[in-house]
Amino acid sequence: MADLNKIQLIGRIGQDPEMKYTQSGKEVVSLSLATSYKAGDNEKTTWHKLVFWGKRAELANSYLTKGSRLYVEGRLEIQKWQTKEGENKITPQVMVNEMIFLDNKKKSDNGGDYDSYDPSMDAPF
Repeated sequence: MADLNKIQLIGRIGQDPEMKYTQSGKEVVSLSLATSYKAGDNEKTTWHKLVFWGKRAELANSYLTKGSRLYVEGRLEIQKWQTKEGENKITPQVMVNEMIFLDNKKKSDNGGDYDSYDPSMDAPF
């Protein structure tokens, strides 16, 4: 049996996306997604780091805003890094390969909505 590394999440975006570019010019967007669940009388929230590349980064940058509801599928990766003080850290992140916008709004300066947007009409990811 083959290995499987797949994660599915539905939640709300924690901040507006910001498009960045690698040295080779590839588009990338990183942002956080909040998922919540009930634990007794309390609601617990978990934050997940999402990473979008290429066309998905362009779409995320164009259509997502803080608070947007989003479904994502992807693979879990661990990013290893070091603080300025030399302390080793790890950050789990979801490399997104599928997404569905659950709000039908396009980010714009004038607050205009684009209810006709259908992600299934875009080229396959």
